[in-house]
Amino acid sequence: MTAAESTNANVTISDLTLTGGFAGGVGGSADDGGAIFNSGGTLTLNNLTITANTANDDGGGIASVGTADRAAALTITGTTISNNIAIGASLNDGGGGIDVDANTDEGGLGSTLTIDGTSSIIGNSTTNGSGGGIRVRDGATLNLTDTSITGNSAQFGGGIAEVSNGAIANTLNLNLGAPTILNNDAGGGLDVESASVPTVNPLPPNNGLAPNVTGSALGTGNSGFTNIASLQPPTPRVRVVRLDAAGGSFLNVVDDDTTTLPIDLGVVSLSSSFQTFFRIENWGQAALNLGAVTTSAPFTVATAPTSPVASSTSTEFSLNLDTTTEGTFLSTIAFTTDDPAITPPFDFAVQATVSATIVAPPTITNNIFVVGQSGNLQLQVVSASTEQVVDVRTSRLDSSDQVVEVINLLSVLPNSFRPNGFVAAQQQDIFGSFAAGDRLGFELVTLDGRAITFTSDQLQITDQGGGVFSFGFEIDGDGLFDDVVLTIQQTTAAVPLGSDLQTQGLEVINLLGSGVTNASFTVYREAVFSNFAGFYRIDDVSGSIGGIAPGQAGYAQAAIQQRVGSIELFVNNQSISSFSASLAGNALYAPFLIVNGDPFAFINNNPDNTPGLELQAYFAFTAANPDGVDHVRLLGDNIFGFEDLPGGGDLDFNDIIVQVNLG
Repeated sequence: MTAAESTNANVTISDLTLTGGFAGGVGGSADDGGAIFNSGGTLTLNNLTITANTANDDGGGIASVGTADRAAALTITGTTISNNIAIGASLNDGGGGIDVDANTDEGGLGSTLTIDGTSSIIGNSTTNGSGGGIRVRDGATLNLTDTSITGNSAQFGGGIAEVSNGAIANTLNLNLGAPTILNNDAGGGLDVESASVPTVNPLPPNNGLAPNVTGSALGTGNSGFTNIASLQPPTPRVRVVRLDAAGGSFLNVVDDDTTTLPIDLGVVSLSSSFQTFFRIENWGQAALNLGAVTTSAPFTVATAPTSPVASSTSTEFSLNLDTTTEGTFLSTIAFTTDDPAITPPFDFAVQATVSATIVAPPTITNNIFVVGQSGNLQLQVVSASTEQVVDVRTSRLDSSDQVVEVINLLSVLPNSFRPNGFVAAQQQDIFGSFAAGDRLGFELVTLDGRAITFTSDQLQITDQGGGVFSFGFEIDGDGLFDDVVLTIQQTTAAVPLGSDLQTQGLEVINLLGSGVTNASFTVYREAVFSNFAGFYRIDDVSGSIGGIAPGQAGYAQAAIQQRVGSIELFVNNQSISSFSASLAGNALYAPFLIVNGDPFAFINNNPDNTPGLELQAYFAFTAANPDGVDHVRLLGDNIFGFEDLPGGGDLDFNDIIVQVNLG
C-alpha cells in the first residue's frame, strides 16, 4: 500500500521514516507512489527518510501528479530518498525515487518539484523505465539546488530523466555549485528528450563532479548543453571487443579491467594456423593514449594498435597462436592507457586449446549446428542488451529437421540487470553428450512468450574459427543482431559436477553417486530487500521432502527446517560475498530464498508461507510458492537467480544470484 496520499490539499510532513510501501495496483493511480502519492496537492516534506518502497508503475518513493483542478507542488528539504524502485512496463514509466508528472496531455495543470541542497536522492532505480533518481514528465518543472543524486539507475536517465510528450516541454532549473550528481547508471546524470533547452544557472567550471556510469557528467548528445559539459573535464574511456573472423560483429566485450574469466578462443587443430582480432574503442570525449600490447607464449601480437585513439573511434590489434604443441594455454593481454577509470594496465585473459584429436569440426547448415565429433557442447553468453530476461533452449532435430527433443538451457540476464561483479562470461552451460552428426537448433524465448527460432531471419550465425560459432539474435529491430549474443562450440570439458540434471525449471544440484563434496558459494545482489538464500535436501527431482510434495501443507516449513544449516547466504546490495561448506553425498539439493528475513524469523512468523504476510519463502518448484509463480531461474551451470517480489515482481531474477562451485 502507499504510505501517504495527498489529494488537492496543503500538507506538511516532518520527521518521519516511510519504508516498505508498495503501490501494487494496476492502472490509474493505484500503481504509482510507493510511499507517497500527491495528486494535485501542495506538499512539503521536511527531514524525512523515504526508503525501500516500490511502485508497480511510477514513483517508487514519491509520485507527484497534476490534476485537471489543481497543479501539484512538492517541496523537499533535508530528506533522504533511497533504494526505492519503480518497476514500470516500458520507457514511458519511471521515477525510481521521485516521479513529477504535470499530466498536461490529459488536462493536468502542472507539477513542480523543488529540492534543496540538504536532501539526497541515492540508490533508487526504475527497472524498465526512465529516471532512476527523478523523472520529470509532460510539462513539469524541476528546481534543483545542490542536491546529491548518487548511484541511481534506469534504462535511460540514471540520475534525472526529462521526458517530453510531443511538443510539451519540461523546465529544468539546475543550480549546481557542488559535486552532487555522481555515479548514476544509464544516460549519465541527466538524459534530456525534449528539443527545448532547460534553464541552467551559471556553473563554476570543473566543479569536481565524478563521472556517471554511462555518458558524461550530465548526459551526452543533448543540444544546447555546452555549459553543462564544463562540469566534467573530457576524459577517454576504453573498451575492448573481440571481433569475428570477418572483423565485423563483436564476440566478447571487456568494459573494464576487473573481468577475471578468460575469453575462450576454442579448440584449435594441432599445427593449424589461428589468428583472432580485437578492437580497442574510445567512447570517451578525449583522445585515448595506449601503450604496447603485451602477451605471453604461445600467443604473440601479430598486428599492433595505433595510438592515440580519437574520441568515438577505435583501433585494432590481432593475436597469433602457436599450435605446434598440444595443451590448453592461458595468457594475459595487457596494455597501458590513460583512461582515469582504469588502474593500469588494462588487462584480460584469453584461453585456447590445441588438440590433435579433432577429427571433424562442427558445421552450420541453414542455421543448424551439426556436431562434428562425439562429446559435449559449451554455450557462453557474450552480451545481452534486451529489456527483459530471455531463455535459451536447443532442439535436437532429425534428418528432416523435425524437432525430436527440446532442452531448456539457461536464462540470460540483460547487461543492465547484472549486479556488481556478475559479468556475462559467467553465464556458461556445458551440456551433452552428443554424437557426431547430431543436429541442433538454438533459439530464444522471451518471458512474454515471443520465440526466435533457428529458422528465423532474426538469427545470424558467424563462424569465428577454432570451432566457435557466434549466434546473434535480433529483437529490437535495429538490424544489428546484438540484442543477445552467444557462442557455441564443442568442448572436451566435462559437465560440471552437480549440474547434469539442471534445466530451466529443474534448478537442483545433483550429487547422487558422489561422496561428500566441498562447495564454495559466491553471492551477488541487486535488491532493496535483505534476503537470505540457502539449500535443502530433497527426495527426488519432484522436490518432495519426506513424502510432502511441493504445494502440500507443511512443505515450506519442512524445507526450511531441513535446510543445510552450514549454508547461510546473504550479501549487501551491489556487493559480493563468499561462503564455503560441505555437502553430503548421494543427495539432491534445491535452493530457496527468504525475502527480507532469515529462517528463524520465517519459522516464527509465517511457517505456512501464507501469501500477503511480510516474510515469504520462494522455491525452485513453482507449486511450493505462495503466489504460484516461478521465482528461480537457471543462469548457467550451478548458477541460480532469484526474484524476490510477489507475483513475479519485475522479473529480473537478480535480487540474489548464487553461483556454486563443487569439488
